[in-house]
Amino acid sequence: MAKDLRQFSGSTNKLIERAHLFHDTLQAELADFTAQFPQIDAAWFSDFKAAIDSADDQPSDTDLRLDRQLRKAALDEAIEAARAALSDLNLRARLAFADNAEMQRSFGQDRWPRAWRVPNRMEEALRLARDVANEPDVNAALLAQGMNQAQIDNLGTLAGNLNERTIDKNIMKLDRQVATSERIRLMNAVYAKMKEINTCAQLVWRGDEVRRRQYRLGAPESAA
Repeated sequence: MAKDLRQFSGSTNKLIERAHLFHDTLQAELADFTAQFPQIDAAWFSDFKAAIDSADDQPSDTDLRLDRQLRKAALDEAIEAARAALSDLNLRARLAFADNAEMQRSFGQDRWPRAWRVPNRMEEALRLARDVANEPDVNAALLAQGMNQAQIDNLGTLAGNLNERTIDKNIMKLDRQVATSERIRLMNAVYAKMKEINTCAQLVWRGDEVRRRQYRLGAPESAA
C-alpha cells in the first residue's frame, strides 16, 4: 500500500465536518473575500463545494472500520461452523470404527490443530474429511451411526462458504486500501482550499478576530 500522504492532521471525519462549516460561513461572506481576492469568486466557491461533496461521498473512517468488523465476524462464524462439523464427524468416526484407531483418524485429524484458525487449511481439512466420508465402506459405517448424507455433504458446503468468506476478506483489504487512499487524496484537495481561505481571512477580517476565528483550520476557539 502507498504511504499515507495526508496533508492534514486528525481524522477525515473531523476535517469534513470542518469543511462544511467553512463552506456555510463563506457562503454568506463570499462578496467580502472576492472584493480583496478576485480569485475567490463564485466559480471558486462552486469548486470548493464540489471538492467537499466528492470527499464526503467516500466511505468514512467509521464506515471502513465497521465493514472490516462485519467481514471478520462472518469469517469467524464460518470457521466456528467448520470446527463444529469436524468435531461432530470425529465423534461419529469414533463410534463407527470403535475397534480401529487407524480408521478413526483417517479423516485428517492430525492436520486439524494447525487448521483451526487458518482459513485455507480449514478449507482443505473439510474437503479431505468429506472425501474420506464418501468412500463407500466409510460412508456406510458413518450412516449406521446416525450420521446422514446431508451432514457429510455439508462439509463441502462449509468449505465453499469458508473460501468465499476468505476471498471476501482479502478483497475487503484491497478495497479498504483503495478507499482510504482515494479519500485522503480528495480530503487533501479540500484541505488545500481550506488553507487558502484561512490565509485570505487573515486579511479580509484583519480587524475582526471573531470572524477570523471562523476560518481556523482546527476547531474554533470559544470567545472569551
